[in-house]
Amino acid sequence: MNPTRSTFRRIATVALSTTAVLCATIALPSSVGAGTATEVDTMAWLAAVSPAVTVDQSNNCMAGATDAVAYRNDRIVLRTTAPNAIVTTTVNNTLHALYGNMINYAGPIETITFPTPPGGPAIVPVVSVTLLPRGGGLHHDILGLARHLRNDSGKTASPDYANTFDGPYTHYFPYGYPAITSALTPPRTNLTPANQKIGTGVKIEVYDTGLFAPDPTNLPTTSKLSSTDNDLVDLVNNGTKMVDSPAAGHGEGISGVLTTVAPGATIQNVRINDRTGLLTDVSAARAIASSLRTLSLANYPNLLINSFGSAGCDLKPTSPGAVLQPIGMEAVVEVVDKFNPYKTGGMLIVASAGNEASTRPHYPAAFESVLSVGALDGTVDGDGSPWSSASKTAPVADFSNRGSTVDVYTTSVGLPTTHVNGYRFEYGGDIILGKALVTGTSFGGPALAAMIAELMSETGYSARAARDILIAGGTDPLPQCGTTAVEQGTAIVLQSLSAKITDPATANPVAC
Repeated sequence: MNPTRSTFRRIATVALSTTAVLCATIALPSSVGAGTATEVDTMAWLAAVSPAVTVDQSNNCMAGATDAVAYRNDRIVLRTTAPNAIVTTTVNNTLHALYGNMINYAGPIETITFPTPPGGPAIVPVVSVTLLPRGGGLHHDILGLARHLRNDSGKTASPDYANTFDGPYTHYFPYGYPAITSALTPPRTNLTPANQKIGTGVKIEVYDTGLFAPDPTNLPTTSKLSSTDNDLVDLVNNGTKMVDSPAAGHGEGISGVLTTVAPGATIQNVRINDRTGLLTDVSAARAIASSLRTLSLANYPNLLINSFGSAGCDLKPTSPGAVLQPIGMEAVVEVVDKFNPYKTGGMLIVASAGNEASTRPHYPAAFESVLSVGALDGTVDGDGSPWSSASKTAPVADFSNRGSTVDVYTTSVGLPTTHVNGYRFEYGGDIILGKALVTGTSFGGPALAAMIAELMSETGYSARAARDILIAGGTDPLPQCGTTAVEQGTAIVLQSLSAKITDPATANPVAC
């Protein structure tokens, strides 16, 4: 079995009528072209949804640039306890050195605070500074500002990266939008030794697009944290039964995956994107921090689902390696790590590795203590279920990120799950009626989290102990179809939906 980093170290609304033609109207690299409404390019959508978003696929962002990265061009993010006046002075002085003038650029400042762990000390806040416009319509040099703050002033700084729920190339979902299906996979009926449903006693928080609608039939253990955590699906007049954002229903789909694999787990949804559909490092950190401030420690989640992310620009534009990590989610990871010892059952972030077929680190999945989950294609082995494989492994999906920062892989192709009800994703497309087939590491992350919840409810192990046991008992992922590439990381797959996650394989691996 290949070792993983986890083994050794012990993520303005635009109508789809507009997005369907974005790639024809916005100059983007040829690697991100699109031709149909289904093939809405995520980076083009981000560029159109807000004028404050810059899409960067240049050597200034990444040496030998391959991945497009998006970030706000009017915001810098820091972690500091300094008063606002000092932050303003530091940001202005750095920009004056870059631009050669003495204009005030530091605008409104938002400070995001986190609960203090019982063992202390307090978590350093995340400070978001909105920059006032430059003259002549020029964008701010966000990367230069972040790099100089780090290198010259010793400040922890980063751009406010725009995160995608899958993407960013070609599809919000790697094989197109969710596809209509007539039936869901029934939740697993295995029982724990205490004669309870799988996952009972485990709380899972889904930080995503929010919950589309309460569904007591198909999602009996799922709720929203608050009334503001509803999925903003159709609030503008952009066409008959059309969703507002390509990511609509994403959180609903994640909740369905969790319910199928761990039907006894308690699932709560928190919306982290804004009204336009835009999700950034700051909006994610703000919502997660707010949720933890709202909850008592006893009600903290054991497992936090982060099915979103972004690559990061290099710390030095001339050499790959260290990156300008998104410090909003960096702070969230620190909070979870520091509260883990004090929460019954512990705490663990499970994050999707991303769908760019890239080896570049994808955050928050790439943070050291986060479990990063890539995708396997479980549809190739002929067992009739995309959820499982009798061999307990499958080929790495062609879209999945991979490399040293991906810990584990699980089945993530063609999963039937709950979704929006009564809406379509493209003109002329099928209206989704509460059920859809979904594909992407976004859904492998929750599937893997549900397996951890299963072991926790079976044994009483903490989240991180259950993670380690599953990794130790995993196997090698098979090469992507059409290749002989051997990937790092571990395959963790159900032998069948009626089997325990710890049951052995009953068949040999099936080649493509």
